[in-house]
Amino acid sequence: MQTARLGHLFTIRLREYPHFYLRILGVFFLSTAICVSSAWAVFPKSSVISSVVWDFAGMVKGGEGSDLWPVTWGKDGVTYVAWGDGGGPDGTNTACRTRFGLNRMTGSPPHYGFTEIWGCKADGTGCGANATHDAACDAPYGGTIAALGVPDGLVAIDDTLYALIWNSTDGEKLVYSTNDGHSWTDPDTAFPYGTNGLFVPTSFVQHGKGDAGGSATYMYIAGEKYGTPHATYLARAPKATITNAATWEYFTGTATSPSWGSWNSATAIFYDAGAKLSVGRMQYFPLIGKYIYTETRGEIQKLGMYEADTPWGPWKTIYMNDTWGDYGTTGGLWYSIIPSSISEDNMTFYMTFSGYPTPVNWDNYNLIKGTFVLQPTTNARIPMSPFSLAIH
Repeated sequence: MQTARLGHLFTIRLREYPHFYLRILGVFFLSTAICVSSAWAVFPKSSVISSVVWDFAGMVKGGEGSDLWPVTWGKDGVTYVAWGDGGGPDGTNTACRTRFGLNRMTGSPPHYGFTEIWGCKADGTGCGANATHDAACDAPYGGTIAALGVPDGLVAIDDTLYALIWNSTDGEKLVYSTNDGHSWTDPDTAFPYGTNGLFVPTSFVQHGKGDAGGSATYMYIAGEKYGTPHATYLARAPKATITNAATWEYFTGTATSPSWGSWNSATAIFYDAGAKLSVGRMQYFPLIGKYIYTETRGEIQKLGMYEADTPWGPWKTIYMNDTWGDYGTTGGLWYSIIPSSISEDNMTFYMTFSGYPTPVNWDNYNLIKGTFVLQPTTNARIPMSPFSLAIH
């Protein structure tokens, strides 16, 4: 469970495939109705993806007391998941409690196994206040960075893991590991939280194993402009100088006329007047050539999903529901698609999500399966990644 982050007035943060053709002759509509609220972001309906069918009955819960659960896919094929303020998949809110933990996910969904990597050690290193110990969740590696903040974002770029961790003093900090999460380096790349107008990065755009499906030159990062609610901004960092924020560029154009420049000229890539968290999560699906953006609008049951050909849009609506899963009014955090769980045809995926502990406890690991429903008129040539990527 995270300590409250009080932001601007409107935001509270707690915190590779050959060419082929697809022809869809019909569509299954059961459980795919789109429940639209008038306050939702207004984007055109997707002409490719009609909706999403969710396996609510098969939803898996665990990791009591831990939240956030950003996920990435390593170059070596390992799936990594991080969590904040708890003991992780095999711990509790007190057992092995750490601010920043990391596990290796093993097996197959929905019943993943977890191997401890980084967090709270049996000798107390890296542990949070009042942490207890249990051999089931004690981590073999830990250090001061484990107590530095909670992980908002996680990404593998080639052989290096990067994480964005938040604390109330430094805001977001970028840290990295070159040894599979066994140790972490703090290069003092910080983005203060609490000053209007500044960029605050909170998530990474995911492009498959080690970012192999992305740009050869840049890593992409989504974030907010503090004091400007409801809007998502996009940065790109040269892969050669990721930890040097002075080399980062920001999206300054429009969806149809993209350009990059300084932060002072940055333009939003996504806007939802009803969003409580300014930044969602973005995952590239290479076979269908689409970026999928997920967002919460405060309550965990208010889920939105959108698609675009590029990470800056233009966005089109896939799924919007104000009573998703009938999960209730508990505050929601983020919905993160697990890159390695995406099926070969790009039609199914698994997604982690979490929220606050009250009124219904969602302060834990939650995993659910989603299946895209294509539009009945879809008859599209699906390009091989990275040909479909309009990024450089």
